Formats: sequence, structure tokens, C-alpha cells
Amino acid sequence: MKRATVMVTGAGGFLGSAIAQSLNSRGHRVVACVSPRTTPSRTCGSRICRIRFPDAMLGRLIFDEKPKCLIHCAGSASVAASIRDPFQDWQSNVATTASIYSAVARHSPQTRIIYLSSAAVYGQPTSFPITEATPVEPLSPYGHHKHACELMGIAMQEQAGIDVINLRIFSAYGAGLRKQVLWDIYQKALQSPTIVLEGDGTETRDLINVDDIVRLINQIVQCRSPLPRLLNVASGESIDIASLAEQFLHRLGIEREVRFSGYRSPGVPMRWAVDISLLEQLSNAPKVPLDVGLSQYADWLRYREGGDDARRILAAAG
Repeated sequence: MKRATVMVTGAGGFLGSAIAQSLNSRGHRVVACVSPRTTPSRTCGSRICRIRFPDAMLGRLIFDEKPKCLIHCAGSASVAASIRDPFQDWQSNVATTASIYSAVARHSPQTRIIYLSSAAVYGQPTSFPITEATPVEPLSPYGHHKHACELMGIAMQEQAGIDVINLRIFSAYGAGLRKQVLWDIYQKALQSPTIVLEGDGTETRDLINVDDIVRLINQIVQCRSPLPRLLNVASGESIDIASLAEQFLHRLGIEREVRFSGYRSPGVPMRWAVDISLLEQLSNAPKVPLDVGLSQYADWLRYREGGDDARRILAAAG
């Protein structure tokens, strides 16, 4: 495999770090851009750059490296935080993306940009399954800002000839994730015999394992053919939260009572069901079945994240 220079922004985050480490392990020269506050893994890249976006040094960095691909993972990823502080979310997502796209257009227009967008752009669709043609109706500032970044990429592609693919990631999970519903279940399982979750348990999600996302990114980096502008990245299988909680607790090896508060946070959709036909045409990577992925994540939580106290609590509860 030909060694290529690949830049990864947000390489200290959940998806960014997994992507950077995978590309690095495959022999690519990875330029990993991380927040100044982040302590990245030593295996995430050949060159680690601490950047607070937008940063004036970015243009020089892109000019020097001229990466084959830039995987843009940087930015806020919290619906709740975007509702509390919409301007900060705009800065973290829209302003950051604008600075990156401008630098690429000026200094390395041949670079392919892979933007990690979000299913939040869809809001709550009224018809299913969700396809790339489903109308975009975000429920939160976060969703609006991610869509603005997508539109920016499409405009840059039309006006500056930059190759941009927007990946609409659904519910990503796996080793390294320290937020969202599975993490919430685990944390609450350590603290109480009763787990109280939002909603009523009938809400559905499509969980996509981080390993499948990493495989897709690797394929896109290697692909020389034109790619679609928009791509849903999901498993194509939905599960309700009540069933998900039951299955995950089983994988953790413990018993807990699960209750639902009935309250649903603003900006959170009720139901997702995704058509992944376009993804299947592009990617031949094997899928990680949900039961396997939940077991792997449970193992990581017990033996990597949890520590001795968590293992003792979980063992006693089993």
C-alpha cells in the first residue's frame, strides 16, 4: 500500500483518535491535530500538532504537508451544550470548519476532505427509512451547525473544486466512548441498583460501531474514484432504548432495574431507522454485529476504564 500523508483534526477525540491510530498503524503518515488541552496517544500520528481552531498556523501546516486526505473530526459534539451556548457551538463547528476549508482551498486544493457530520441534521423525520434525500430539519443548534458545515463543503466543491464527502454519522459507540446512553447506563449501574434513563424506552437508535467507521474511512482514503457528497453511516438496524439497556446490562454481567423518567431533552429525536443502500455500495467492510460490539465495549469499560473499584462493584452486583 502506498504511504500517504493524512491529516486528522480532532485526533484527541473518540472517533478522531480511533481513525488516526488506525491510519498510522496501516503505514500512512498521519498529521494529528489535537486541542492544546489534550494528551494524545503516541500511536495517533507521525506528527502531532496542538492547534486551537481557528489558528493562523493551519494554513502553513497544510501548505507544508499537502495531505492526500484531511479527515475533519474536530468540533463540538453535544446537542445539550449547543442549546446552552449556541454561539460557542457555532465557533467550535462552523468557524472551525470555515478556517480549515479556506486553508485547504488556498494551500492544497487537491486534498480530499472527509467531514464527520451527524445524523442530527435530520432532526425527527416524518417518514422512514432515512435516506440521503430525506429533508433536513435539525432540532438543535448543533444540528443546524453541522448542516451549515455540510453546505460549506458542497459550496467549496462547486466553487473551488475541492473534493468533499460529508459522512452523516448516526449513534457511534465502542471502546473509548465516554458519553451517550451506553456510558450513562454503565455509570449509573456503578452507583445505584436502579438506573433511571430519559424518555420512555421506546425511542429507537441505530448504533454503528467505531471499528466499522474506521474501516470506512480507510477505504475512502484509498479510493481514487469520485465519491458521493453525502453518505449515511449507520448499521441499518434500529433498536429501542429499553431493549438496548437490557442487552448491555447482560453484557456487563449485572442485574439492575431500569426505569424511564418520561422526560426527553430538547433537540433529541424520538426515532431513527436508516437506509444504508448507498453505504453498502461504497463499503465492503464487514459489520460488527451489535451483540459483539456491546460485549467489546463492556469489556473495555470493565478492564480498561473501570479500574479495580468498578470491577469490584460489578462483580458484587452479578
